[in-house]
Amino acid sequence: MQKAFVWLMMGFSLNIFAADKMDYATGSMLLDRAQCDRALKILESLAKKGNCDAQYKMGYVYLKGVCKNPDIKLAKNFIQKAADQGQPKAQLMLGNFYEKNPDRANLPDCSKCDYKTDLVEALKWYTLSEQNSVFDVEKDFLKKVIPEIRAKLNATQLQSVEQKVKSFKYKPKKCVPDNTRF
Repeated sequence: MQKAFVWLMMGFSLNIFAADKMDYATGSMLLDRAQCDRALKILESLAKKGNCDAQYKMGYVYLKGVCKNPDIKLAKNFIQKAADQGQPKAQLMLGNFYEKNPDRANLPDCSKCDYKTDLVEALKWYTLSEQNSVFDVEKDFLKKVIPEIRAKLNATQLQSVEQKVKSFKYKPKKCVPDNTRF
């Protein structure tokens, strides 16, 4: 009887996880098709439950003003939460915010986000993103950017980055990025 209950609960948990992935894909698709109210309702609900991909997406929505007025405070909050869980695009975005390199036009601008230029923090987030990235385009970008920043830092700064990366703890836990493609 106890084993049956455990199997039932495991199946229930897996169904919830699968439903969240399906909801994320649906929310992203609706957002791409400018069905804002439905998309944001789904994505915001998932983000509040801790879905790192939905948190990243909501951060982007608030940063760029997609379907909503821009809200830098909410954007930073969602992006930071996603990055703290290991969402590689959010980590890459934080690296860009701290690097403040205008030549990286392919990344979202956060000039109004009041991040101070900090190449140690930038390299930390880029390195964490490299460790968590699953897509070649992200990996290729980071293979180019990381050596550029490393060349600008001294030995003490590089040691600081290595220590920060080594001691990084996922909060509240490491997420598994959603690789859903449709």
